[in-house]
Amino acid sequence: MPTVSSNSNCGNVNGTYTCYESIPAEFPSDATQVELDCIDPMSITNETFCGGVWKNITYLRLFWKLHTTNILRGGILTGLKNLTALHINILSLKTLDTGVFDGLENLTILNLDDCWQLNFDCLLYIMSNKDVLHNLHSLSLRKTSSENNYDVMLGERFWKMFQRPVLSLDISKMKVNAYDMQIF
Repeated sequence: MPTVSSNSNCGNVNGTYTCYESIPAEFPSDATQVELDCIDPMSITNETFCGGVWKNITYLRLFWKLHTTNILRGGILTGLKNLTALHINILSLKTLDTGVFDGLENLTILNLDDCWQLNFDCLLYIMSNKDVLHNLHSLSLRKTSSENNYDVMLGERFWKMFQRPVLSLDISKMKVNAYDMQIF
C-alpha cells in the first residue's frame, strides 16, 4: 500500500513528490523525485526550476493531457543540474525549442512517450548536436510523433543520436514513414 502524505495539491507517494495542477516553490529538502501532473507547459519559465529545492532533483516527470498547442521553451530546465531522468509525457506537445535540454549534463534517461503531436524534426535538430545530452543511455519515443504526418524518417540525423552511449531505444508505436539503414 502506498505511503501518502498530502499538502494542498502535492503529496509524497512512495518517495516521489507528486503535485497536481501546481508547481511547488517548496517541498521536502530530501526529495529527489518529482512528478508534476496536469501542468500547463506554457506556464513553465526559465525561473521555475532554478535554485532552492530543485537543485537536488534527479527524476522529473511532466504530464499534461489537454489538447492545446504547446511548446517547451529553451532554457527552462537549466536549473536541474543533478537531473538524471526526465519524463516528458505531454500529449499535445508540438515543439521543442533549441536549448530545451541545456544544462542537463547528468541526464541519462529521456522519455518522450506519448508526445504524439511532437514535430520529430525539432527533436532531431536538437539531438543532432552531439554536445546535447552527451551522457544519454536510454531514449524512449513510444508513440512520439504518431498523430501527425511529420514524415518521420529514421535517416542520418536520427542515427547521429547514437554518437551518445545510448543502450536502450524504444520507438514502438511510432509512425515511421521511411528508414535508411545504409549508414551501418
